[in-house]
Amino acid sequence: MKEELRKILDLIEQDRITAAQAAELIEAMGIEDEQPEKPRQQTRRTLRVLLMSASGEKVNVKLPVGLLRSGLDIGKHFASASGKNKETLSNLDWDQLTTTVDQMLEDGTTGEIVNIAKPSGERILILLE
Repeated sequence: MKEELRKILDLIEQDRITAAQAAELIEAMGIEDEQPEKPRQQTRRTLRVLLMSASGEKVNVKLPVGLLRSGLDIGKHFASASGKNKETLSNLDWDQLTTTVDQMLEDGTTGEIVNIAKPSGERILILLE
């Protein structure tokens, strides 16, 4: 393609065609600007885990995506620990959660991953921001 473009420029230089005619030739040949692809801007993404009780107490953990695996391990630990939210956390499919997060990271999407509300008023939210 570069050779064809050089020939068109030579024709302009020799006053054999006008700039407008050259533009038409270039367009007809399908020659496009070859600009390097801009690198995607990296944004800081976070995984947020919110645990809320009916009385309003809450845990709000926000982790950089780089620490995501550690965050999931912490979630698994909470699931096995005793406490008010043990049953709810242990009912999560941790493998499916990991798969969902990996897919969202690959796609560049954000939003809710898990939203569990119990009749008792307890709630668990896991978000990718």
